[in-house]
Amino acid sequence: LSEISMALSNTTLHAPLGTDVYSDTAVTNSLVQMDAGGTTVYHMEFDNTANTAVTYYKVWNVVSGSVTLGTTQPSFIFPCEAGAKQYMTMPTAVSFATAFTYIATSTQSNNTSQSAPANAVGLTVSYSS
Repeated sequence: LSEISMALSNTTLHAPLGTDVYSDTAVTNSLVQMDAGGTTVYHMEFDNTANTAVTYYKVWNVVSGSVTLGTTQPSFIFPCEAGAKQYMTMPTAVSFATAFTYIATSTQSNNTSQSAPANAVGLTVSYSS
């Protein structure tokens, strides 16, 4: 028998992937405010498996009552391919100082008419408040 030599290492992680997990399994084109003030997002999962077209997740760093579709520019727009789940991990985290507000839509552009996906989609967020 030959001897197997292994090198081991231990790495300290400087931040967890959030202290809380938020899940919405029925996201559509109605504004939803997940959290207000001091939200740090580490990871998001987009579930568009129920649709045969691309869905766009739009996120604002604005309280939901202050978002005017077509006027208020989203902070982020994340496309999710048809019939797919997609994952987004932020290596340095993203801070939402005011709020984390979102919708899902089949409309890529930022106009007043944000069409709903054919079927509701899912969003899971790992975050800390």
